[in-house]
Amino acid sequence: MNESEWQKPYEFIPERFDSKSEMSLTPDGKKRNATSFAPFGGGMRVCLGKTFADFNIKILTTYLTQSFNFEHVEKRYQDGEFPLAHFMQSDNRPVMVKLTLN
Repeated sequence: MNESEWQKPYEFIPERFDSKSEMSLTPDGKKRNATSFAPFGGGMRVCLGKTFADFNIKILTTYLTQSFNFEHVEKRYQDGEFPLAHFMQSDNRPVMVKLTLN
């Protein structure tokens, strides 16, 4: 709702998220700040679902690491070398792990 960042901030204008549209610029005609739109961001109005998901991830990770041993299925890594995790990149092969109970 910041009037210095958005043109007509109180109106529903989906075109403002299209970088080719003039509505994507600030009222001064400059490029908008990248943090102007953070729907699930922090602060007083942080999304309740995000907070709930963060707690669940911590609990699940703790449970999994306490209950299971993780072992690489493929020995394609040398000693001291670890696989890199790339979020949303389909060209990387998945890291296969075998879980055994502690």
